[in-house]
Amino acid sequence: MDLRAPSLELLDGYLDAVRRGWMGDRVLFGSAENLLAMADRDRGAVLSRLADRSRSGIRFLADGTTASALPAIFRWMWDGEFAGSIDLRWPAPGEALPEDVPGHIGFGTVEWRRGRGYATRALALMLHLAREQGLSEVLIVTDVDNDASQRVVERNGGVRGKSVTLPQRIGGGRAYRWRIPLG
Repeated sequence: MDLRAPSLELLDGYLDAVRRGWMGDRVLFGSAENLLAMADRDRGAVLSRLADRSRSGIRFLADGTTASALPAIFRWMWDGEFAGSIDLRWPAPGEALPEDVPGHIGFGTVEWRRGRGYATRALALMLHLAREQGLSEVLIVTDVDNDASQRVVERNGGVRGKSVTLPQRIGGGRAYRWRIPLG
């Protein structure tokens, strides 16, 4: 498994995963229906949303509202087909992450590819990109009952902090906040 930038060459595999239930990129499209409709109209528009960005665009929040996008790097986990996604986002120098962005990195593996270590490897690779962006640490949140994601973060040097309640704007619920030092 390696990480690949979203591309037209790989888009059909990604869209197939969305049709099979994947929606790890809800924040970019709002829903699977929106994403698939956009792909039917303009495949390039889908890739444009998934392209690495400096600081433009919008994010869809769980409550249906939108917010300004942060600089971000998007990658797909790829093992011959789409296996999941991971993204890194960060605020401008001197700024904190907005309340509706609980962590620097978000990741997910499609259900039919779980248990193969892909998320652990993807996070390790993304940490290199975080260092290149000048980050000295990254924050990640995991649901308190998501043992698999917690193991992924632990295997990459994560130190678990206290549990927090996420804002309703982004779906709410209890989560653990993790720090991974990049020094």
